[in-house]
Amino acid sequence: MKSGDWASVELPPGASLLRKETFTFQIGGNEYGIELFETAGGEFYAVGMPQFSDKIVVYGSPVVPSPVSALQIVIDKIRRERVEG
Repeated sequence: MKSGDWASVELPPGASLLRKETFTFQIGGNEYGIELFETAGGEFYAVGMPQFSDKIVVYGSPVVPSPVSALQIVIDKIRRERVEG
């Protein structure tokens, strides 16, 4: 399947299909899992969480037209607000 073909899959009414990529962001000895989602309409959002922490914190982006923007928003939030340990 070509990269954009998935958006043409026929779905039942009211259903949606998202494509997901996963990334690992490492900073200051901490590791964050980031998931990047693409909608069938070509919009993107990202969600990041610390991998090895006692605290659950979710860093997210709004829906934006660029995958780079979605990832950058989440990485910037992690850099500003990151949970240590």
